[in-house]
Amino acid sequence: MFKYIISLCAALVVVGCASSIPSKSETAAKANFDQIQTFAFVSNGALISSNPEFPRLNASALDQSIRSAIINELTAKGLTATSASQADMLIGYGVSGQPQTDAWYDIYVGPRGGVRGVTTYERDYVKGTLIIDAFETSSRKLLWRGWASKNLYRPLGDDRGRIVGDAVSSILADFPPR
Repeated sequence: MFKYIISLCAALVVVGCASSIPSKSETAAKANFDQIQTFAFVSNGALISSNPEFPRLNASALDQSIRSAIINELTAKGLTATSASQADMLIGYGVSGQPQTDAWYDIYVGPRGGVRGVTTYERDYVKGTLIIDAFETSSRKLLWRGWASKNLYRPLGDDRGRIVGDAVSSILADFPPR
């Protein structure tokens, strides 16, 4: 019995730690996904390059994490990865980072209701956004776009795979649209 309680608690901790990153998507008016069975990336090379504004960004590791997560999600949906010349659909992606600052304050009130002090706080972070695009292979017209944003209070580091996986999973949750 004790093992079952421990297992249940562990499962609740895992579920509680799983973060859902909110996402949105848009589909082109005449997009038809009924015949799409294969996909490829718009380029065999990296789609994310280093940015001098974010010197701590490991662009190649981030690019590989995103590419792997997209492949995992799309193959789980029954699509097959292939070469760009044989694909029914091409996939592209990109990231952006917007530096942001949160500011807030605390007011300390004395025993007789007078203000005794004010302390202000600031926290810098980056609002990271991942965008995934699906293009028609022959015309290269955009069929679908999905995106997700998350406030990043520290460099991704060891959490990169989990955060990227959560974002890609959220973006592609209802893909392809039917």
